[in-house]
Amino acid sequence: MKPERKKTKIIITFLVGLAVMLGVLLMRDFFSLTDPSQAFGALCDACFVPGVLIMGIGALLFVADDGLFDIFAFGMQKVLALSVRKGRKGMTPRTFHDYRVIKQGRRKSGFGFLLVTGGVYLIAAVVFLLLSEGM
Repeated sequence: MKPERKKTKIIITFLVGLAVMLGVLLMRDFFSLTDPSQAFGALCDACFVPGVLIMGIGALLFVADDGLFDIFAFGMQKVLALSVRKGRKGMTPRTFHDYRVIKQGRRKSGFGFLLVTGGVYLIAAVVFLLLSEGM
């Protein structure tokens, strides 16, 4: 992947996280809070929500791309092949190993930036949590 394209993806992900963070801050009435402990608590919540969302989506995409769900897809393909005409049956792989070899060539594996971005938000949430507990 090109470096500038990767930077663009990271920036867009951070901006989406900031938008979610702003929404949580508005729901928690952050801009009218006067107590620092409550303000840091609101910031902790606001960082935790996008962190979990972004990291969760990244983890799901990583697991799906890594082949964990391949056995389910192969099984469904075999079940659907039972109802298809005889001429098309030869197009499906005969064994699971053949299916995995075919799929391996089409893997994308470009979702690590979601895990990193979500991790940054979660680390910020922990920092704000420690600050709110220390007040």
